[in-house]
Amino acid sequence: MVAALRSQTSRGGVVLAGAAGVGKTRLAREALQRAAPQGTEIRWAYGTASARSTPLGAFEGLLGDLGNDPNQIISHAVETLAQCPGHDR
Repeated sequence: MVAALRSQTSRGGVVLAGAAGVGKTRLAREALQRAAPQGTEIRWAYGTASARSTPLGAFEGLLGDLGNDPNQIISHAVETLAQCPGHDR
């Protein structure tokens, strides 16, 4: 996971999924702590029960107001999440 976070050759991310209480947050925080000193850009998103009904609700903190138009939601999400300082599109 740390290697994926440190990758300088492509944009990407890591998704951790599993039952509550198995250590996903701890694992993520440990990996981010190891990757951060190398200048890795870190964006943290997480799903909650209350955001489940919102399209891309887990990313709301990163994306801001998503509105109601599905096309605009997807377009805004792709544009925002694809931005990576120091890389051309």
